[in-house]
Amino acid sequence: VREHTATVLRNHDLALLAIGPRSEEEQRKVNPDLQRIVLAEDRDVLLDWLRMQKLVHVDRELGWMMFHAGLAPKWTVALAEKHAREVEQQLHGNGYRKLLRNMYGDKPAWSPGLSGYDRSRAIINIFTRMRYCSPRGRIAFEHKGGPGSQPAGLYPWYEVPGRAQRDLKIVCGHWSTLGLMIGHGVHAIDTGAVWGGKLTALHL
Repeated sequence: VREHTATVLRNHDLALLAIGPRSEEEQRKVNPDLQRIVLAEDRDVLLDWLRMQKLVHVDRELGWMMFHAGLAPKWTVALAEKHAREVEQQLHGNGYRKLLRNMYGDKPAWSPGLSGYDRSRAIINIFTRMRYCSPRGRIAFEHKGGPGSQPAGLYPWYEVPGRAQRDLKIVCGHWSTLGLMIGHGVHAIDTGAVWGGKLTALHL
């Protein structure tokens, strides 16, 4: 199956990878689902495989791109790929533990001039945690309800006025209160299976 499967990293995958290097005592404090992996006999094989996955998968032949949560308003497909590769390079390299220790936090908002872990954190937050943002791309982390529940001045990331044109169709998840949403070239398919809803698949 592995050779025929493309998967992208989610916020919970990164949390799992961050827990991996911690002490067994700390690992026993995490939720049971994550414990089953970090305390498994083949944990190193599982975590190494997960760490080598991408933040963004692009298939130009099929005409699709896939990521977990969202895109910054100004990011084209090419920019999204470029920024994803920056973080993937760190995750796949020897400094991954330091990246995982420094990835938590809601700040700073994305700006092209960011560097170091601030830059990596902003990129990770966009790809794995975004729902609503301002026209300038500041993420509103605390707002998780469906569209219409957000304060004025915030937009679902795929509806921001003046956003970049994307030349591929998009498939993403993360936003379970949004449900199945097909529009603006975006196919959001988190239909809340983990909360007792359905699991949704697209036949491309």
